[in-house]
Amino acid sequence: MAFKARGVDMAKLGAALTAFALGGDVNIAASTGANAAENNALFLISLVAVAAYTSYVSVQEGGLYEGLQAIGRGDDPLSQAMGDATAKAVEWAGSEFPEETQKAAAVLNAVGEKIASGVQVVMETPTGEQVTAYWNELSEQQQNAIIGGASVVSMVIPASVVSKLQALSDLPPEIELNDWVSNPNAPEWDRVPSESKQLLLAPPAAVGVDIDQDKLILPTFDPGTAQSRINLSKETWDPATSLDSNFKGLDYALDKHGSNSQYGDNKSKFSISDQSVKELLQRSDVVSAPVYNQIGFDGEVVDYKFIRQVDVGQIIGQTPVPAGGTSNTSLITIITNERGDIINVFPGSI
Repeated sequence: MAFKARGVDMAKLGAALTAFALGGDVNIAASTGANAAENNALFLISLVAVAAYTSYVSVQEGGLYEGLQAIGRGDDPLSQAMGDATAKAVEWAGSEFPEETQKAAAVLNAVGEKIASGVQVVMETPTGEQVTAYWNELSEQQQNAIIGGASVVSMVIPASVVSKLQALSDLPPEIELNDWVSNPNAPEWDRVPSESKQLLLAPPAAVGVDIDQDKLILPTFDPGTAQSRINLSKETWDPATSLDSNFKGLDYALDKHGSNSQYGDNKSKFSISDQSVKELLQRSDVVSAPVYNQIGFDGEVVDYKFIRQVDVGQIIGQTPVPAGGTSNTSLITIITNERGDIINVFPGSI
């Protein structure tokens, strides 16, 4: 599924969700949210959806196990997936399973970012435009609006999250499930079997994304080392640039796109630390993502650079949007030479 959330659309969606939870006019709220984004203002949601929040708290304060059992007994796709021996990704329409959507949302809210990471929600703005966002990208108030019954077009839960929900359900009964589950540093995790703990706290699997076929093309030859490794080279020769700036590399990339970058909002920036970026680049699921060659403005294929575009399943940075401001992204673009040496890396896509 393409990740389509952008600054203005997310502001509309956030305002509409909050208006729903508070019983307000979603069209007025959506317009206000859009104007705030277009003016590059900080759109703040300061009110709490009381009824929905009560539902959320009831799950956190001792009802998490019952919530897991409830979404494991129905006829909806998630219930069926949780009953299978092999976990698989599930997607279902909110209109077909409205109550199950609310129950699943309540559980996702209670289990926290680590376990819910990678879940996507497709919502519809009052103008009829569909917006896809990661569950962890939504604010608590927006999540609570969905728990309270805000209309969801569809919900996508990856196989890794299904496995985690199964693992939680299968924990020994003496391990009471409550709010410690959402805190990866809570001492209760010491009681969780090591294999289950490793599964539950693992990051979501990275996946390749649909590429722009006018910009990228699969190599017509065996890319060899360029496909099998990513070298964290501090400096890498880039023959495509002018003579006074031929060296790029990881230091160059993090200076421009790192979380401490001094460049303005016209550059995409990581929200994760430089060390986390380095660890991400060495993950096997990121390295194994397919490499592409770029198509130049003249139509010629640049066959000495290799590009990966990967969705890592969690927010890692922000990218500029045409209307002004920035939008969260889970995408990472990695550019290397034929040896796998880093030329550039940044959040977002080409």
